[in-house]
Amino acid sequence: MASTLWAVVVWLFLPIVAIRCSEFGGKSVVFYADNGFEQTIPFPLYRNRERQEFKSRILQLLGLHQPPRPLNHFKDESAPLFMMDLYRSMLHDDEEEDEETEEISPAYKYLFSSQGKSAGYKRPGLFDSAQADTIMSFIPHEDTKGIFVQEGMDHIGFDIGDIPPDSKLIGAELRLLLNNTATLPTGFLSVHVMDKDSENILPLRQIDSVPLTADSGPWLVLNITEAIETCMLNLMPRSNLWLQITDQNGERRPPKYYGITHSFGVGFFDAGNEHAHRRLKRDTGDNSADDDDPPPDSGYSLRANDPFRESTSYNRRGCQRRTLYVSFKDLGWEKWVIAPEGYAAYYCDGYCSFPLNNHMNATNHAIVQTLVHLMDPSRTPEPKCAPTELKQMKILFIDNSKNVVLRMYKDMQVRACGCQ
Repeated sequence: MASTLWAVVVWLFLPIVAIRCSEFGGKSVVFYADNGFEQTIPFPLYRNRERQEFKSRILQLLGLHQPPRPLNHFKDESAPLFMMDLYRSMLHDDEEEDEETEEISPAYKYLFSSQGKSAGYKRPGLFDSAQADTIMSFIPHEDTKGIFVQEGMDHIGFDIGDIPPDSKLIGAELRLLLNNTATLPTGFLSVHVMDKDSENILPLRQIDSVPLTADSGPWLVLNITEAIETCMLNLMPRSNLWLQITDQNGERRPPKYYGITHSFGVGFFDAGNEHAHRRLKRDTGDNSADDDDPPPDSGYSLRANDPFRESTSYNRRGCQRRTLYVSFKDLGWEKWVIAPEGYAAYYCDGYCSFPLNNHMNATNHAIVQTLVHLMDPSRTPEPKCAPTELKQMKILFIDNSKNVVLRMYKDMQVRACGCQ
């Protein structure tokens, strides 16, 4: 049975489709759908207000209030490369990986050409990514003004203000990527935080350490869960860490001394990404024409251009999955959405009349209901075509703090349809 979340996804599209869709006329395409003749065609939205409403609803579905500020390139590619590999790994782990797309925004194609640099991702981390529905990378903050300087240590600061509210932190890692020239001593790498009481700043306190050997690398991973959790509990928008390497002789030096120049944090969260369960407010205001209305003679026909309405063509087609696709590029989001290029939602449509063929994937109850309807149509309706299997959607994007975020949303894509 289709979930409540999928019902909201369909509800989101229905009122929009009923808005003046016609020939392109130079207007932007928003989504693509089955036209009833086994063809996928684009459906533009003419009114600016309705296009903005459509964007707003998709953002709400993704748990975002507004599109993040665009960013074309990263000064340090280690974090986005790590997140890209994580995204691709999750696609490959999907049982239906052939249906997934690895296409990414053209602005970030260069990440694929650089993927060899992040081969160290294969080294296991400290936390199981399968337990999280939101994974965020934290890029080091460049502003060090007013930051405590400790001799023999490197400072790293992360902006964490974009962590989803009410998220449950599963764990957080600090990852350091060794470059080709890094030569580590035998010893320990430690990470420290600064505690404060009501009046004083306390000395730096170690929260984790890892042993260093000649075989260490290419990733060094430390547990910084305590640091991120403290900032979340105290509503602090920034987490500050200090790193130090202590060799076997007790000499202490900053990691940069040994050539460790790439570092970033990774947070694993249970954010409850089911935002569509919250009621999305319908616009019940004036639907009168605005400056973007199509002309009266544009040839617009609601029935001819609405892919969700029943038609003679659909009545001859059995229940099956149909195309429904939203292009992030057409929404103008290609600069902050890294992957995929669009949202392949799909939907179910078609008749469930006797005889029910195998491809209709009918339940036993639907078969009985069809027979009863055949004998007495006034007593029971025909079964309905609906999703029988839904799958997760994954989206990789950049937030307002320039962190790369991977979010998973349950029951967002139709995998199979059937008569129920």
